[in-house]
Amino acid sequence: MNSSERSQSVSSSERSQSVSSSERSQSVNSSERSQSVNSSEKSQSVASSSSESRNILEIYYEGNVVGEVDLLRYRNYEGLVNALSNMFGGATIKYGNVSSDHYTLTYIDNDEDWMMAGDIPWHDFVSTAQKLIIT
Repeated sequence: MNSSERSQSVSSSERSQSVSSSERSQSVNSSERSQSVNSSEKSQSVASSSSESRNILEIYYEGNVVGEVDLLRYRNYEGLVNALSNMFGGATIKYGNVSSDHYTLTYIDNDEDWMMAGDIPWHDFVSTAQKLIIT
């Protein structure tokens, strides 16, 4: 093989290695993009399922589940309490600091603490409440 043939052979080999390297790089980049999209989709799915389950709460009365309520349907405590009152045949349900001659709306928060409804702003209540309890 003369020097011209060796030069062409080396150039051909270099081109082949360069193409292989380029293809590997594209393959890795494509794989990274795919993983990034999948990761993004998973986090959006988890976030959406988490927020959905957080806003539909079970209602407990005397230790039993008596219904469910979607907090996103209401804009404030008054709307929620009116709906609960209608669910219980017009029973008087109060929230906040009330006397003991009425049913009182309480809730379990993210830390599993039993809290009085109305003690925190509505938007905070919606994001922390896990269960509603009528006592």
